[in-house]
Amino acid sequence: MSNTEEKHSYTVQEHVILNKQPVYGPNSLFAGQKKDLPPTEIGEGSIICIYAVVYAGTKIGKKVFVADGASIRENVIIGDDAMIGRNVTIECNTKIGEGSKIGAGAKVGRCVIGIKKEVMENVFEMELI
Repeated sequence: MSNTEEKHSYTVQEHVILNKQPVYGPNSLFAGQKKDLPPTEIGEGSIICIYAVVYAGTKIGKKVFVADGASIRENVIIGDDAMIGRNVTIECNTKIGEGSKIGAGAKVGRCVIGIKKEVMENVFEMELI
């Protein structure tokens, strides 16, 4: 018996949280904003590993690998064939290009990562990498 749950044409392992609606603290830039975001979209052949958290409003392309413990906030777009490493944090409103790799433990936020790029360290608020 497998501990992996297969839904549609992608794989979600145990203890994964999908479609989490964001909650904003009273001192957040987004305080007072409350709207339900659309469900997470996951492309064919993608794998979401154990203990990952993927917020609502996120779009994950085809054949994307999201490793253990990754946290992907709302309104993130991840292109086809991308790899998100173990314990990576991707903050809201970020775009990861097709075939890109985000290395283990990296924190990425409010930026655009181009096609087939590798990010092995923290990146925030940059226009394009």
